[in-house]
Amino acid sequence: MISTQNYPKILILGQSFNTFSGGGITLSNLFKNWPKNKIAVASATLSSDNSICNIHYRIGYDEVKKIWPFSIFQEKLTSEVVHMNDNNQKLNTSDRKRNIATKTILKHKSKDVLNFFGVFLFINKIKFSKKFQIFFENFKPDVIYTQLASLELINFVIFIHKHCGTPVVVHIMDDWISVINKGGLFGNYWHHKTHRRFMDLLRMTSLVLVISEAMSKEYKLRYNVNCKVFHNIVDFEAIAKEQAVNNYSEDFRIAYFGRIGQANQQNLKDMIEVVNIISKSISNITFDIFTPDYNNTNCLALINELSNSNCSIKESVPYNSVIKKMTEYELLFLPLDFDKKSVLFAQYSLPTKAIDYLASCRPILLYAPKNNAITQYADKHGFAYTVTQRNKDDLINGIRKLYMNIDLRKKLIDNSKETFIKNHNPQNVRKDFLESINAVLKKGVYAE
Repeated sequence: MISTQNYPKILILGQSFNTFSGGGITLSNLFKNWPKNKIAVASATLSSDNSICNIHYRIGYDEVKKIWPFSIFQEKLTSEVVHMNDNNQKLNTSDRKRNIATKTILKHKSKDVLNFFGVFLFINKIKFSKKFQIFFENFKPDVIYTQLASLELINFVIFIHKHCGTPVVVHIMDDWISVINKGGLFGNYWHHKTHRRFMDLLRMTSLVLVISEAMSKEYKLRYNVNCKVFHNIVDFEAIAKEQAVNNYSEDFRIAYFGRIGQANQQNLKDMIEVVNIISKSISNITFDIFTPDYNNTNCLALINELSNSNCSIKESVPYNSVIKKMTEYELLFLPLDFDKKSVLFAQYSLPTKAIDYLASCRPILLYAPKNNAITQYADKHGFAYTVTQRNKDDLINGIRKLYMNIDLRKKLIDNSKETFIKNHNPQNVRKDFLESINAVLKKGVYAE
């Protein structure tokens, strides 16, 4: 048992704890068991999972102010410290009413127009308000941890570091810096500006964390920074392991668990079409999609493909039950799209759900480009059957092979279990994570 004295005070900037996004889930799993009085979040969205942290500063109207007339469409959320109890109930908050639905719709439409003309980044900034300063000085963090995702957040972190001197730990989930702010009339200008500010921040950063070995190697070449790899971890339940090893059914049920959007929507559509084709000869095959994006535009586009099919889209399973749900299926599907933008965004990523898949000990079908980090990882450890080009015939052949060959599925299960225990042991990873952050305070910068 690690003494609470060995844990530094951490301020997590820009990302809240949740159970539906990769960043939020990874955050919850890495910081589990961190003393609650030594962790706080500052973000625009309140945490939906307060089992790890119940001190939250909501970044609101005092920090984010748009110039007129764009301020008309801004949600005027109160900037404040919000204390939460373990039941996710706010103990103090003065929610200011959000703008009406019409304004919300106009806001999204105006954002698209502003992005096209390259104006959105000019009017969208985060400032160091008096309220935030008081919160920061009262909490007195030893380290700032941030996952980043925007130019305004990069500038905000740089400002805090310069004025307060607090060491910064940056954790990169995806290679978003390669695709952010591209497109529109001034896309190249804003992309290069964001890239330059990102490099400015890296020079000030005490520790750079990345999501995969492939990203670590790329960032060493691209930015000449030493990176340490930390990805999602899962507390492995014995009941899930037992069910996974012994669960074989006459039906062949396939499932996908996760978000629908950039980097996977086309491959999910391919899978729906393929299952519909295969079901003409294998009637007991089904494909279920469980997603938190059940009601959004991307999901509705897929639903149009489902008429008279063996496929379905369902609301996401609560995260504390998701691995048990995975064990009910004969095959788990993991897609990453093949188009250029998706490849750039996800090529160095290790999707959060991939570790959940490993923990469930179910056979995995990976449909992704061969140069992606997850494909290389799967090939190295043999925990997935891979289809590495966008070819529906190859996908059909892969599914038929997995359907017919139970020994192959058993081998994938054994390799998943071995990979998880060796590389994703939560106790070992959390201990290494804590030691890496403490090394920042001792040395001022991470050194391999």
